[in-house]
Amino acid sequence: MKVVVDRKEGTLLVLSLPDGECINVSGKICPEAKEGDIINIEILADETKQRKMSLGEKLKKLKKHNI
Repeated sequence: MKVVVDRKEGTLLVLSLPDGECINVSGKICPEAKEGDIINIEILADETKQRKMSLGEKLKKLKKHNI
């Protein structure tokens, strides 16, 4: 999904969504962003899968050691 930086308000970015709705997010997610910039938000399926597998392995280890 592509969003447009509508404006900055202090430490917040006001993002305009494709449907015209605006949302506020922390400017920390993209500190270099400025008014008018287009930001692409996407789900990284491969990285998500790897993270879930890694967390699953950690959980198994914790259960094995009763932690």
